[in-house]
Order: sequence, then structure tokens, then C-alpha cells
Amino acid sequence: MGALLVAAVRAGSASRSTLADRRGHAESQAERAEQVLRRRIVSGGYAPGERLTEREIADSLGMSRIPVRDALRRLEAYGLVTTGQGTFVSSFTPSEIDELFDLRIALDRLAAQRAARRHAAGLPDAGLAAAIEGAPRPADGAEHTSRVAANMDFHTQLHRASGSALLLLTAKPVQARSEWLFTLTSTKDPVESAIEHRRIYQAITSGRVELAGLLAAAHVESRRQDALRILGPTSPESTDTEENR
Repeated sequence: MGALLVAAVRAGSASRSTLADRRGHAESQAERAEQVLRRRIVSGGYAPGERLTEREIADSLGMSRIPVRDALRRLEAYGLVTTGQGTFVSSFTPSEIDELFDLRIALDRLAAQRAARRHAAGLPDAGLAAAIEGAPRPADGAEHTSRVAANMDFHTQLHRASGSALLLLTAKPVQARSEWLFTLTSTKDPVESAIEHRRIYQAITSGRVELAGLLAAAHVESRRQDALRILGPTSPESTDTEENR
């Protein structure tokens, strides 16, 4: 009787272990699918408005449709795809671009102010310093996507330096769409961006709360018109606006 009980316990344990392994495998596949799809969208491999089908994506990644479906749900939460009568890569209207910049300005201003206060209180953030020092130099000849990634890393580290888990969580979908938008539209001189990043960092490390917030806000604002000029005129909303003038 005792042997049967031990065998049953072992069988149950093995079954739970197998189930956990399967769940872990499915989760890792969903994460891989999310990373690949996000990279394709941000890099322009999938165009705004392009239809995405689970079967084609699953075949290209060599996996089932279930993790692909999970990945698409995550990307929808980040605003990179939309669902309805099918799944499509999201696009930007002028009002969405404006809204995105308004949110970025509010988040970055707050993050810089909080980071400056924390630094003044003896709580510096090593990640922000590393982002400044590790950014590619113009002379390095870094590709556009590498410069965008380095730029987004600075802003992510700025959010982390705020010490606010809620701010960091709130910023994630905004950062995802911002990275995509900047890849499509950024024409700003990388030297100028690097200078602005360093000025923000210097204000933070000097504990100058208001200056840090103002510089962070101005830095984001400086990209708005480029984004509207490059993407805005091609959107349906922009066309309607022009026709009604």
C-alpha cells in the first residue's frame, strides 16, 4: 500500500513537472515571437497598416499559432498592432503623434525632476551614467537603428532613475511606440541629441530639479515637428483636415 502511494505521488509530481515545462516552453516561444515581431515592426519590416496572420508568422518562426497569438496580444497592449477584423500593424495619425509627444514630455519631465531630487538626496543612478557613457559616438559610424536604440536606452534609464515603479510601468507602452516613431522619422543630428542628453544628466547630477525637467521636456519636444512633417501628411486624418480647410 505504501509503495503504491509513493508511486502515485511520484507520478503526480512528474505530471506537474511536465506541465510546468510545457508552460515554460510556450512562454519562452511567446517571448521570442514578441521580440521578433516587435523588431520587424520597429525596423519597418512590417509597414503601418499591414495585415498580420498568425499562420504565416507561426510558419516563419517555426512554432505553433498559440505563442504567436500571445505575442500579438502583448504587442496590442503596447499599441504596436490593432485587432478587429484581423490583426494589423498600427499607424500614426497627426493627433496620435501629438498625444504621444504630450505623454512623453509629461513622463520625461517628471522622471528628470524625480531623478534630480533623488540624486540630491544621495541616491544616484548608475544606469543613467552608463547610458551616457555607452552611447555611440558620431565618429563611430553607428547605424540609424543603433542610434535610436541608444537614444531609447537613455530615456528608459531616465525613467528608472526616477525611482518610481509606477512611472516605469506607465512609460513602457509609450516607449515602445516612441522607439518605432523615432526609427521612422528621426532626422535629428546625433551630436545634438548627445549634447542634450548630457545636459539633462548634468542638471540631474547637480540636483537642479526644475532645470532637469525643463531640459527633458524641451529635448522631447524638439522631435515633434519632424515626426508630424514626415508621417502626418500621409495619414487619412491629415488628408481630411486639409480638405476641410
